[in-house]
Amino acid sequence: MASLVMLSSAIQVLMPRLIGAVIDGAALGRSLGDLYFLAAIFVAGGVAVQVLGVTEAYLGADLGQLATNSVRADVTRHLLTLDREFFASNSPGTLIERVDGDTALLSGLFGRLTLEVAQGVLILSGVLVMTASTSPLIAAILVVILLLAWGTLRAGHSRGSPIRIARHAASADLFGFIEERIAGIDDTRAGGAVKYAQGRLEDYLNRWFRATFRSVAWNGFAGATITIAVGAMLAAVFVIGGFGLVNGTLSPGNLIALVAWVDILRRPVEAFGRQAQELGQAAAGASRLAELLALRSSRASSTNSTTVQFEEHGGNWAEGSAPLGISVENVTFTYENGEQPAVSNLTFELPPGGFLAVVGHTGSGKTTLGRLIAREVETGRGIIKIGSRDTWVDLATVPEVQLRRMVAVVNQDVALFHASVRDNVTMFDPEIPDAAVMSALDRVGLGPWLASLPDGVATHLSPAGGREQSHGRIGARVGTGGLSAGESQLLALARVFLGNARLVVLDEPAARIDPVTEVRLVHALDALARDRTVMVIAHRPSTIGHASHIAVMDAGCLVAFGPSTDPAVSRFIAPGVAPDIATDPAQMAPVTVAQNKAPTETDFGFGPSDSTTRDPSTTVSVWPVLGGLIRVMTWWWLGSVVMAGFVGYVIGLVPGLVIREFLDAASSMARGDDPSQLIWLGALIFLFGVGRGIHMAITATIEPTTQTMGSGMLIAACFSGVMQSRRYPALPGSPGEAVSRFRDDTLVIGRFATWLGDPFGQLALGVGAFVILWSRDPQVAVASVAPIVLAMVLSQAASGPVQRARQAAQAGVASVTDLLGDVFAGAAVIAMSRTSEHVIARVQQHGDTRRRAALREVLLNQSVQALSRNVATLASGVALIVSVPAIVDGRLTSGDVGLTLSYVAWLAVLAGFYGDFVLQFRQARVALARLGELVPDTHISQEIAGDRLGIWEPPKGANRQEWISIETGDDLVSDLAVYGLTFSFPTHDLPNDERKPAIAAGIFGASFRVRAGSFTVVIGRAGSGKTTLLRTLMGLLPASSGSIAWNGVEVPAPGSWFVPPRAGYVAQVPRLFTDTVRANILSGTDPALLDVDARLASALHLATLDRDIGAGLLSLSSPVGPRGLRISGGQAQRVGVARMLVTRPSLLVVDDLSSALDEATEAELWSRLMSSGPVTIVASSNRPNVIEKADQVIEVVDGRCRVIRGIRL
Repeated sequence: MASLVMLSSAIQVLMPRLIGAVIDGAALGRSLGDLYFLAAIFVAGGVAVQVLGVTEAYLGADLGQLATNSVRADVTRHLLTLDREFFASNSPGTLIERVDGDTALLSGLFGRLTLEVAQGVLILSGVLVMTASTSPLIAAILVVILLLAWGTLRAGHSRGSPIRIARHAASADLFGFIEERIAGIDDTRAGGAVKYAQGRLEDYLNRWFRATFRSVAWNGFAGATITIAVGAMLAAVFVIGGFGLVNGTLSPGNLIALVAWVDILRRPVEAFGRQAQELGQAAAGASRLAELLALRSSRASSTNSTTVQFEEHGGNWAEGSAPLGISVENVTFTYENGEQPAVSNLTFELPPGGFLAVVGHTGSGKTTLGRLIAREVETGRGIIKIGSRDTWVDLATVPEVQLRRMVAVVNQDVALFHASVRDNVTMFDPEIPDAAVMSALDRVGLGPWLASLPDGVATHLSPAGGREQSHGRIGARVGTGGLSAGESQLLALARVFLGNARLVVLDEPAARIDPVTEVRLVHALDALARDRTVMVIAHRPSTIGHASHIAVMDAGCLVAFGPSTDPAVSRFIAPGVAPDIATDPAQMAPVTVAQNKAPTETDFGFGPSDSTTRDPSTTVSVWPVLGGLIRVMTWWWLGSVVMAGFVGYVIGLVPGLVIREFLDAASSMARGDDPSQLIWLGALIFLFGVGRGIHMAITATIEPTTQTMGSGMLIAACFSGVMQSRRYPALPGSPGEAVSRFRDDTLVIGRFATWLGDPFGQLALGVGAFVILWSRDPQVAVASVAPIVLAMVLSQAASGPVQRARQAAQAGVASVTDLLGDVFAGAAVIAMSRTSEHVIARVQQHGDTRRRAALREVLLNQSVQALSRNVATLASGVALIVSVPAIVDGRLTSGDVGLTLSYVAWLAVLAGFYGDFVLQFRQARVALARLGELVPDTHISQEIAGDRLGIWEPPKGANRQEWISIETGDDLVSDLAVYGLTFSFPTHDLPNDERKPAIAAGIFGASFRVRAGSFTVVIGRAGSGKTTLLRTLMGLLPASSGSIAWNGVEVPAPGSWFVPPRAGYVAQVPRLFTDTVRANILSGTDPALLDVDARLASALHLATLDRDIGAGLLSLSSPVGPRGLRISGGQAQRVGVARMLVTRPSLLVVDDLSSALDEATEAELWSRLMSSGPVTIVASSNRPNVIEKADQVIEVVDGRCRVIRGIRL
């Protein structure tokens, strides 16, 4: 690669000498054959430079991609070693932007940028040497000007670095917010906080705008410095060269060669300016990556490479297979920024092979104890040991690798990946056979579920739990349902059966499963405990009943510990397992279903067709979206048109005319003539350079700012569309994959919208240059333009393959961000399962796929761009060949040749612009098609047309008007009737054969009535459709048929109707956002309300959070991390309940509170809710004590409902 760079640089440096030789040869009367030969060599050199340039770009991109993949993997590997607290402070979206976004900035530094800098240095050195051999004085002046420019750039770079870092931070905050909100889309929609979230987004966009504007202003300064320096160099060449021409020390060919060398010098010098900006961006990215790499885990690890050994059963204890006991001595732990210890003075000992059930109220410290035993967090005070009665070892001294081999953890947070069932169970370990995977799934009761999958263990899953099938499009996936929250938890438990852990910590493994599945789980736990020590954080009586020891927690303290037969703790054991629920479909009574009603477009967001994803290869009209952007950004866009178009390009015609006058005047002067004309013309050239520098500074500020505004409006429009859409799936992939669309695709469209102003100036420049050349010599004009036209035609022909390559490249980017989002969301699970290297290998695999797609795009793009940008050399060579007879005959002067070469360079810019314009247009179509998978382009156009984001407006903050409505009225009386409600997860495009048919999942013909003030409970097996029923009822899933009546009136759009204060919804796993507990509860509620404190106090009481706050276990100012980290699972669920109750809805829809609450806390919560006043409740649950309280019970079996107690329709 170095040899290619050197060869290309040498050719470019020598080519101006050929121009001078042709001009001087013609003046000296050399034969036409010799002149044609020199011109042909010039053309061949241009072709060689083009081929070498494409090759260099390809190899440089390959090197950059390889290095970037390595850095991305290393940073991800390091982050997976950090504490849980780090991921509680940084959302997956923020980390995607920091890891993938910042490493992408380094790609050019490792590849293309390094080659460009090396080639620029070689060209700069070669030009200075060639210039010195022609005119030492000119060479010396060029060196002085370059040094001054370099010093100016260095000073600007040091001042601009903090600004660039601030821009990256604002970008990470923006896309982190987007990822969090679209991941918690159901909570935002059902909470009526869509407008509030949009207002928050505008605040983040505003900060991003401002940071970007400050950054691009510094970039404009760099561009202006370079342009002024080039103008000064040209002026020096013309003035000094003109005197040399008059004095006879320089020939016309030498002077034109000097001008050509300055033009060649302009390219690396301007490239240095651009590279300085890119280096600044890369330095900012590297600085932010260095900050990540400098972070260290607080978990102690042994620095001794020798494994601590002691004799246990005659072997190495760390590599043995015997169960491990647990010894806890005076352990106290406080979370970072915590006001009270999470656990205090814990002391107990569990013998090897014991089965410990840890019980207690929600928030009592059970999960914290489990994290301490698993060393997810470091012991604050005290000591934890593992081993046997005779030999114990301090847990803090065990090397991480050995610890993860001995201790397995199943957290409350279930981490699933956009990957196959096999990869989800094995955590990407390729060594585990499929038979072992199927056996593990069968042992936890998922055998029938696995048998129903079309592709078995190869079926792909989404983190939300649905099956998915790729359409061969850009990241398109269509969920098919079939995996409930409870089944997701069982799948996570199946991972334990694949390892040889000697101590297993389970945090509520039965939280989200039905009683029937619970029986299977209990048998699986019995098998698990035969040769292992098991610690289970439990609420279910069935789980506690199998324990050999029980630990009772309250307010962070251990209030009781001992064998389960000890009377002091035996009262915590419930007698037996909850009774089974009838699930035979034959026993179900017939249901009267109302006549199906076609869904309305308003109800389902954007019409029935939106249940599928759009194929980006189909025709997409970009112009309505671009037109909307231009209308909103009228003045900024017109400024871009005027500055970048007419001023930049039309005035570009003038220097060529000045150059012609200068060369002709210098050639006609004799020794002793007045040189004032040359000085005046040289000064004019310099002034044009200064003017272009000022123009460059203004343009470099206006264009990126306009581009960022357009991108921001697209982000806002797409965010609005995603939040309001009722189609399924809400996203074509994971939230992490969607971030790449918000980040990259909106930028592509915004950039193209900015470029739409350039064709006006380009066209004026091209026509003007051609007319002037035609006036001098029509033959030369045609010969000069012909290669440029040919390049434009070839660029158009290549646009189709370029578009397809762009699609593949964007899909590669999306696959990486998709996986990174899953990895960062499941970081704790990965760290505890010692599978980080397998995960990193998958990250590298996706990176390699991305690299191959990117290289194909680079090859095609660089071929088109090289043809367009190097066509100046080809056109100059053709012009020289055609001009030779005219120069010999005297019909063309040296000034005419200089004019021709100057305008050919400008016309080549036009060709290059056309090639880039075609590429940008194709890329914009691909980008819009990808955005169209998030939200239709018609909606994007409507949102843009109706919204103006003010870049100069301060963040709205607490003054916004998008708060949740709290109006009251007669329509809040919640008498509800459901007729034939149906929703099925899409099953199209799935393999379907006789052996394993695709099974439809969803709900079918649900009909029931809920009286105002009644309590309805929905029961059923895990995966039967309980959650699907509640989500469809709330309009979170688009019903395909059926109707819902509210107080006797049909509801046309459930998704817009069932929001506070009419209805409130709590998901099985509420999505909390990175903020305080108070902010999460009041999310979207106007803080200026007179009774906001009373509402908050009431919600805290009803959700039983006042108990935690009173005991010091929780504070309203406590920070909540992404996905509710930093607080316990039960507290997170009750924060979700409080968020629903603060708006005082008349209908409460609750999806299984038992998933994270102990029975006592849940019973207290229901008691408080029912005694708080008239309220209608629809809840899913399988707990007998909840079912007993119900006025009506609805059973769901395989998506079909029957009322087994209550009102039948």
